[in-house]
Parts: sequence; structure tokens; C-alpha cells
Amino acid sequence: MTIKTPILATALLGALAIATPALQAEVLAEWDFSDTYVLAPSQTAIGMSADSASWGSFGGITQTGNYGRSSANEGSLFSRVETLASPAATVLGSTDTYATTNNTYFEFTMTPDSGQAFSITSFSAEVFAQTISNNGGLSQAAYTIHYSLQSDVTGWGNELGSTTFDAPATTNQNGVTYDAEPFNVTLDSSFANISSEVNFRVYVWVETSDPSQYQSIRLDTVTFNGSAIPEASGSSMILGVAALIGLFFMRRRRK
Repeated sequence: MTIKTPILATALLGALAIATPALQAEVLAEWDFSDTYVLAPSQTAIGMSADSASWGSFGGITQTGNYGRSSANEGSLFSRVETLASPAATVLGSTDTYATTNNTYFEFTMTPDSGQAFSITSFSAEVFAQTISNNGGLSQAAYTIHYSLQSDVTGWGNELGSTTFDAPATTNQNGVTYDAEPFNVTLDSSFANISSEVNFRVYVWVETSDPSQYQSIRLDTVTFNGSAIPEASGSSMILGVAALIGLFFMRRRRK
């Protein structure tokens, strides 16, 4: 049976379209902390996995009640500036050096499946503050929160992007939650074709004239965007179909 050339060409082009994976930007992993005390990612792309959100040692400060996951904003990560228990001890220092030395960070890990890879193009999160109720309506000093995104890919200590959040002073208030602001970072080619585990940390420190256990920082809706890269078998199929199309049109020209 002879196949007419237009039909064959259409079939080959269709096969190429099917074989070619979509490389458009997508959410690779997201953590929204909406389920009570759940730190696992709320969304991950096909062909990869993501670990539960975690955190550093915070200088050896006891975790319970001082940092971790909070129910604020329907679920978020948090840290107090000073410990809840008296006598007060520093949880978040006032410099980036303190943050790196005392490991005051939140960590996010993603890993492609075997034979897979992905490119990470951007990071986004929501940052905000909450002046926690102190049951006494005492005044609280203003404080500025610093957030710094880093990764093991480019080396800890090399900042990929940063932002700040300013929490104003309060007077005789039992608690205030401030509206979240975006923290967006565009990532460069260092994060292309990732084929092994990659780790990100958001380091946090706070500047204030009067540190308090009632001042707290928040981090929510952490998202990494990018695109999946086809595995070797998929790439071979694409090349094979493309070669058939090229051969077909070469034979047509010779005729």
C-alpha cells in the first residue's frame, strides 16, 4: 500500500508533537502550611519530590513555642525575636552574621527522580510580622525583619535575593497581624538542569531597639517555579522522529 506524502508528513509531525514534552514554566514545589502542623509540600511537579520544610538549630534555643509552624495566616512558619520563657534569651539576632552562625533559617529541599532533571527559574514567598498578644496591652517597639535566600548550589553565604518587612511600633494592643508582602527572586542559570538534590534556606534576623518575645516573623506560601527537563528516553524519541521527518523531505526533493 502506498501512503500519500501529505498523510505521511502529517503523521510524522504529529508524532513529533506528541514526543516533545511541554517545557513551559510550572510550579515545581510549594509549601503553604495550611494543614494543621503539616510541613510537607502542598504541591510538587511530576518527576520530582520535595521534603517537608525544616529549620536550623536557632542557636540551640528550644523549638516549642519559639519557632516552627504557626496557625497565623491559616498556617505559616514563624519565629519569636526572644524566647517565650523567662528569663528571655535571643532567638533572632540583629545581623546576618548572627543568623548564619546560629543557623536561624528555614530550609526547603527538592530532588528530581532518577533519570530526571529540572530547571528552577524563580522563588516566591509571603513575608509578614505578627505582634503576639501579651495579655497586658503593653507597647512594643518597631522592628525590621530581614529575609535572605541562599542555596547549596551557589554556596551558603552567597545571597540569591533578600527583602525586609517593617513592623511598626504598637501601643496598648494585645496583638496585631500585618498584611503579607511578596518576596520574589529570579534565579540564574546556576539552577538549570538540576539532576540531584538541591537545598534552599531563608535566613532571618531582626533589627529593633527593644527585642521582645511578643515580636515575631512569619514566612508563608513558599514556591519554586521552573520547568521539567525530558529524560534521556524522551529526548531520543524526539531526535528519532525529527530524523525521520528530515529523511522524508530529503527523499521528496530528490524525486
